[in-house]
Amino acid sequence: MNNKALIAGLVLLVAVAGVLQWRHTGGVSGADALKRAADKANLTLPRPYVNGLVFEHAHVVGDRLVTDVYIPDIRLAELDQKKLPMIHRQEQGDLIESACADPEQRALLRDKAQVARRFLDQEHKLIFEIAATEADCKPKVVE
Repeated sequence: MNNKALIAGLVLLVAVAGVLQWRHTGGVSGADALKRAADKANLTLPRPYVNGLVFEHAHVVGDRLVTDVYIPDIRLAELDQKKLPMIHRQEQGDLIESACADPEQRALLRDKAQVARRFLDQEHKLIFEIAATEADCKPKVVE
């Protein structure tokens, strides 16, 4: 096979892969799908979350759909730092459960995006961030 035929074959292979990916995302690029998901989420935001927390705003950061969770009654400096790891683990589990159960978010995860939540204090300072990936949705093997 000559170089021209090899190059033409590679170009065709890349083009077919691009079309298949385009079809897999419903004709929408990954970035467009994330933007569309953020815009759709923002139609219902802000809204209450739990215990006075508020789902405030959804946005796209790179390959991540990020929802900000605002905590209006506390400042980062006032938080009990010893409780943060436990809260982080609980919220991580809740995020994984909800992202894996929601068909739209699961589709984003399958397309290699992440679904994340940022927890912000009353001054909008970052307390912590969590994220879910497609791997989180796979059943865990217990030995």
